[in-house]
Amino acid sequence: LVDIFQYSNTYTCTPRLVDLAENTAVMDKCIAYIWTGSGQCPTPQQVFQLYSSLQPCIELKDFCLLYDTTALQVDDRRFITFGVLHGLIRRVHKFPVLFGVEEDNT
Repeated sequence: LVDIFQYSNTYTCTPRLVDLAENTAVMDKCIAYIWTGSGQCPTPQQVFQLYSSLQPCIELKDFCLLYDTTALQVDDRRFITFGVLHGLIRRVHKFPVLFGVEEDNT
């Protein structure tokens, strides 16, 4: 099961990202899946750099603008989906935490 794709989500890479660099079959499968089909497809180096650049402090919308995924002919949704399904990346969940609330014992 994959989370809903949202540009406000944040992601980080996992130790399994090494599989992408070491296994050419996985890399070829990844490129074929994330490529938009127009223009030149991204190189393995570009794909690996994109995945390794995901950081929990950068929202996906800012990441896509910073690394210009459109110019690289990368489908953002497919890029994230492939990474999550193959364990290359994981979503970082943010939850608010409330501090300093006193309990009312009445």
